[in-house]
Amino acid sequence: MKDEQSSSSAAEFVGLKPKMYGLKSAVMERKTAKGVSKMIIQQQIQYSDYKGTLLYRRRGLAKAQKIGSHNHIVQTVVYQKSTLCPF
Repeated sequence: MKDEQSSSSAAEFVGLKPKMYGLKSAVMERKTAKGVSKMIIQQQIQYSDYKGTLLYRRRGLAKAQKIGSHNHIVQTVVYQKSTLCPF
């Protein structure tokens, strides 16, 4: 088993799904969400969002950008990504 906290004890844990959880200790916070980019997790999702999703069954949505091409025309596309899910 992997030591996620570097031998410090965890104060709170919120597990929404496998590979979608938030872990909080006195030293650090760890947030993971499979299928969501690291920048969205770092900039737009807080630990309190994990708790709100679990307790109040709120779905998390975030705006994201990607570079795509259609008919050989390259453009930046803004889309809405589902981040946290209570199920």
